[in-house]
Amino acid sequence: MVYTHKQVINAVSERVSSLATFATITRRTAVQIAEAVIKKLSQYSAYTIIFDNGSEFTAYDLMTEALGVVVYFADPHSSWQRSSNENNNRQLRAYLPKSSDIRNLTQKELDNISRELNNEPRRRFNWHIPQGVYDWVCRSLTNS
Repeated sequence: MVYTHKQVINAVSERVSSLATFATITRRTAVQIAEAVIKKLSQYSAYTIIFDNGSEFTAYDLMTEALGVVVYFADPHSSWQRSSNENNNRQLRAYLPKSSDIRNLTQKELDNISRELNNEPRRRFNWHIPQGVYDWVCRSLTNS
């Protein structure tokens, strides 16, 4: 997500639970995006990633190698294929509108926003929270 002064926030969403994590990036290059995704996703269990077709995702091979995930790309003009991510982007915009100056935004502040979003009950989960759904899915996979 691009803000004023070409500042960028990388948003990553887990598809099943809608768990969100965000990272600030100084430049929207493929390598910086890959490093941010690797850093954030190394804290979670991930099997696949779906990106849009932007040139900033051309270093996907770095993510595949570092995280052992399979990377897919959404079809052009098909944001519905990444609906969980689009929804989390919309929710982040409630905290940080597009016109916000995020040059002084710290990673800790972004982590607090994601913590709030991940602990907010969702109707689609029968009023359970994304963090709880993610934890349940991870436990279910390890018990299988």
